[in-house]
Amino acid sequence: MNAYKKVPRSLSQLDLEKFLATSKKTQVAAGEYCGLRGSREPDEVEAAISGISKLLVSVH
Repeated sequence: MNAYKKVPRSLSQLDLEKFLATSKKTQVAAGEYCGLRGSREPDEVEAAISGISKLLVSVH
């Protein structure tokens, strides 16, 4: 049994920028998909993305 635990590294600015860029692309894709279906789901997607980004920022 290994006595040393691997500690995750801190999030960098680049990590957050990549996350936000990916989130925006996902949000746009979801909006386009839901727009074809005439749904209001992009609001739910935006709320989820916002929640995740707040969690990531608070961990940093």
